[in-house]
Amino acid sequence: MSIQSWHQNWLALDDQHNRYLEAWCELNGRLERQPGWFALSDAEKDAAQHASGLSEVEALLRILHRRLGRSLRKIPISPSRDFDAVLANLRVAERLSPPEENAVVHGILRRAVRDLDVIRRAS
Repeated sequence: MSIQSWHQNWLALDDQHNRYLEAWCELNGRLERQPGWFALSDAEKDAAQHASGLSEVEALLRILHRRLGRSLRKIPISPSRDFDAVLANLRVAERLSPPEENAVVHGILRRAVRDLDVIRRAS
């Protein structure tokens, strides 16, 4: 698998994971807003989660999380000789460093990706 295809595959998986995470948040929020939700037994909550599709989304999220982890183990470890490979690695690193965890590091990565992309387009 080439560096670019690894990068594209990981970003596509991450995009899919984010879409399912948004769906999970929406479904979970709907359930929690139902009157009496927190008074339900665990079995009743499980039944409601299954009926709403939340359980299926949770299962898909677990699968995607494992696939993302396996994909990260395929990161090329040899030095990059290609400008696009370096840019691809930085794009993945930007996603792996959420802004809420370290705004400074995320900002540096985001700007590096932006700047290298501009340099690549100019050449």
